[in-house]
Formats: sequence, C-alpha cells, structure tokens
Amino acid sequence: MSTVDPVAVGINDIAVYLPSLRMDINNLVRRRIEEDLSLKPSLMRALEYTCQKTVRFPAWWEDCVTMAAQSALQLLKRSVLSLDDLRYLSVGTETTVDLSKPVAAYVEGMLTKAGFSVPEEISTFQVQHACAGGMISLLSVIALLSVNNRPAESGLVICSDVARYEVASTAEITQGAGSVGMSVCLNPQLLEIDVATAGYSSKDVDDFFRPVGSKTAQVKGGLSLRCYKQAIRQALSDHCMRSGRDPRDALVCADAFALHSPFKTLPIEAMTELVGQHVGLSAEESRAFLSERDLDASIDPVCQVGNIYSGSMFLGLAVALWKRFQRLGHDIIGREVLLFSYGSGNTAVVVAGKVAVEAPDVIRSWSLDEMLGQ
Repeated sequence: MSTVDPVAVGINDIAVYLPSLRMDINNLVRRRIEEDLSLKPSLMRALEYTCQKTVRFPAWWEDCVTMAAQSALQLLKRSVLSLDDLRYLSVGTETTVDLSKPVAAYVEGMLTKAGFSVPEEISTFQVQHACAGGMISLLSVIALLSVNNRPAESGLVICSDVARYEVASTAEITQGAGSVGMSVCLNPQLLEIDVATAGYSSKDVDDFFRPVGSKTAQVKGGLSLRCYKQAIRQALSDHCMRSGRDPRDALVCADAFALHSPFKTLPIEAMTELVGQHVGLSAEESRAFLSERDLDASIDPVCQVGNIYSGSMFLGLAVALWKRFQRLGHDIIGREVLLFSYGSGNTAVVVAGKVAVEAPDVIRSWSLDEMLGQ
C-alpha cells in the first residue's frame, strides 16, 4: 500500500510590534536607590546578572489587545494569504483584559473596524500558561490545520503581553511589553514545524503567579530559574524520545536555537548546561558552540526590550532567523531550528523546525533593525 507524505505545516511569516516608549534601567535603579538606600546591593546584583539596559512599556492607551492588533495589522498588510481563508485566530497571553471574552475576539473586532474583511466563519480562542501560551496556541492551530488538511486555510497566532512586577523588586528591571504575530498555514514559506515530535514537561509548581485582580506578578526568583532549566531539560528528553534521536544529535544538528528569554543570562546558562551535558563540551567550548549558532545575538534584543512573556521566544526566533540569514544567505534553507518554550507554573515545550525554501524572501522583507532601534 502506498503512503502519502504528510503535508508540511508551520509559520508563514512573523511580525513584531513593540511600544515606542522606552526607559533606561540605570535611571530606574538610581531612582529606587534614592528612595530606599537598602535596596542598592540587591538591585545592583540584579542589574549585573540580567544585563538589562532598557525596557519598553505601553503608552496609556495601549494594552495586550491593542498591541496584538498592531502585530496582526503588520501581517495582514504584507501577507500573501487571503483573509477569506482565515480559519483560526488565536492569542497566547497571560495579561488578558477579560476573564470571559478572549483577546482574539477583541482583535477580530478591531481588525473588522479597521476595514479588514475578517470572515465570521472562524474560531477565535485564547491560550494561557504564563509565557508558554503562545507556543501552545501555535501548536493548537498547526494541529487543527493538519487535521483538516485544506491547503488554502490558514491561521493567525498572536502573542501579546505587558509584564509588570512589584515596584522596587529585583524583577522590576526586566519587565517589558510587546506583541508577536504569526501567520500559519500548510506549506509555509518561513519555518516548517514538526508538531508530532514536540516534547513536553509539566508540573504544578508555585514559582510564579498573578492572582485575579492583581496587575503585578509574584515571583519566587531562585525557584523559577531552577524550574526553567529542569523543565526544558525534560522537554528536550521527551522530544528526543518521540523523534528517535539522541539529545547530542538534536543539539549538534540544530543550526539555531530560540528560547524563552525573561532576561539574557538565563537562556545562555541553560543552553550551556545542556550542551555540556549532552555534547560533552566544557563551559567555554559550549559558549563557543552556541556563539557559532548566533545564540547571544538572537537574545540581545531582550536587553533592550525586557521580558514580553508569551512573545519572548518568538521575538528570539525572528532575530535568530534574521541573524542566520545575514550570515548564511540562501544556505539557511533546510537548516534545523530548535525552539524551547517555557511557562512558569510550570510547563515547557521543545519543538523542531526546518527553514522553508522561500524563507530568504520572507526574512528579507523584515525591518527588525528599524523596529529594535526605534
């Protein structure tokens, strides 16, 4: 009996929206120390450890809904996909504005009012699991498109958040805001995603939470960092088991990595440990291994933007692809990318992707330099 090869499915394009307002972290830390001199040791240690320089924050009229609509608007303006074929509109967020109505429904309304003919025959929904909500949203839409197997149909997946922490806490210097939108379809132009071999790790952990009614998140910093590293190790192991690969092969064969980045140091530490464990390299050799794959460069924007929660890993993915294209040109086609998503509370997802044939044309259309330098 003949078998039919599965149709590729994944990300067709990525758009990033960052609010234009920006704060210098040195100014913030100086102000907090002036208010309470006893905070100086902890804030200075946090500043050195996180490498944070500036953060973005929303204007008074902006929230996770308006930012989501802005990234969607960018995609729709340049997309080759027809809105008539839009089937799913999903948002991953942990800073929703409504405990009943999903952000996706608000975005549908805003796009319609802006003159876009969004069909009513679509599914709008929201996914919440701290910073992993965007990845789970993406995998959900990919799975639905795969099952339906209608080549023309597409989905719109958006990650949008405003990260806020307690005033004068060490976490305050990493807060940020932004939105990442992705068009998703069969035979994507940018990145093919292997949803069948996605690796998972989930555990009920009280490392990070935001009670109903609270505008700021509560963080148990040390515990959260340990949970992050443990969860992605377990998710990588699960991914390798499902794909029949050795963890060493998965890491060595990957040309780029994209990780959730609450601040720059954490993903670098986590990947250095993984490479050391599975590839057998020293810490210095591991850093060189990761540098060859532009990991540091792909994470650098978090130092200027701050943590954007569900969109953090996808901002890193866009920058990683952009950096690799600058280095490799059309040789980027067919390269493997490993995506590491983490959400406190906690869950982790590790997914493999392959750069699609038309990716150079898509990446060339981006204006990330302009956006990040704004």
